Amino acid sequence: MTSAAPPPGPAPAGRPLPPPLRLAEATLVSVAQVDLQGNIWTGVLILAGIFAKGWTTGVFALLGTVSAIACAQLLGADRESITEGLQGFSGCLTGIALVLMLGDHPWTWVLTVLAGAACSLVTAALTTLLSGWRITGLTAPFCLVSGAVLLAAPGFTRLTYRGAAAALPTAARGATGLSWHDLWHGFFTGIAQVFLLDTWYSGVLMLAGLFLAGLRVGLFTVAGSLTGWALGAPSRSAWVIATAIEATVGFRSPDSYAEVPDADRELAYDFRTVQEVGGLAAAVPGGTDRERLDAIRALVRERDADR
Repeated sequence: MTSAAPPPGPAPAGRPLPPPLRLAEATLVSVAQVDLQGNIWTGVLILAGIFAKGWTTGVFALLGTVSAIACAQLLGADRESITEGLQGFSGCLTGIALVLMLGDHPWTWVLTVLAGAACSLVTAALTTLLSGWRITGLTAPFCLVSGAVLLAAPGFTRLTYRGAAAALPTAARGATGLSWHDLWHGFFTGIAQVFLLDTWYSGVLMLAGLFLAGLRVGLFTVAGSLTGWALGAPSRSAWVIATAIEATVGFRSPDSYAEVPDADRELAYDFRTVQEVGGLAAAVPGGTDRERLDAIRALVRERDADR
């Protein structure tokens, strides 16, 4: 008579991922954490949206993320905070901001590595500073580090800065009525702007990733994207005037003119013009977007004639 087989023991613990896979996982989760999500597949789709803007933008997003994670790892940051993406998401945004504003140049690569690492240090500093209030710094490290780099950039001859001081604030102008084109284009572009991107198809991929994180997450994203229109934000100005102004204050590159319907692309013929458009736009009278564009173009011609 044979004895009964012993009950099965607990399943053996899975082997830890090798370092390259752990880094890949932390990187993807870090990308997702920009949108406050810890889902690796959300990170995959968001990263795909960033690469949809351009391979250079995607590479710099990865470079900034990996630099921040590597610095945190080398300095002995809490491992859980690394795997949950809390150490890398500011580096991701910083990499995107620097390549959009400084261009794809050798020194931009160096600065992105250093700035990504600096994001990790600032994250730790803010965590210590704010822990008493039980709040986090969110993307404050990105704002502080990228802001410092971009403020310093015009002072260096080896850096090609694509921005300028912001124009004086002006009241919102333009029609608030939305065409179907405005509606779907602006909706998806607004989602992509979280990552400083102005391509609607990037927003499509990112929204898909957010719905993958949860139905509630996706629905709240949709509601948030529509809030500006509900408050009466001008519809067409998001395509024309705002594109010029945001080149100086919103990390947009002059290339964004190519994606504005009927916009005067001559405004982007050199970086100096783009730097001055924000100030010029504040100086022209009200009217339709086309009238304001014509007025800006006339001011540019007058400026060139005086040189």
